[in-house]
Amino acid sequence: MLPIAQEDSFFEEYFATPQNVDFSQLCTTYNVEHILIKNWTQLEQLLSPLPSTGIRVLELKTDRKRDALWLQNNLAKLSKN
Repeated sequence: MLPIAQEDSFFEEYFATPQNVDFSQLCTTYNVEHILIKNWTQLEQLLSPLPSTGIRVLELKTDRKRDALWLQNNLAKLSKN
């Protein structure tokens, strides 16, 4: 992890780049299919097989802080093996 990540005020403003975008509305504007992924099973089903034509946006919402913690914990475990 970046050492600057410990400095919440600086990290949020300069590195986290939070987005305030409604992808479903953006897709509607351009008549593009939008699907908000709710679980891994749904994602797997939508990726296999991929459609051969057209555009489709699969949106996965994540929690940056929780993901960073998971990565830290698991990298530590994996590096011991």
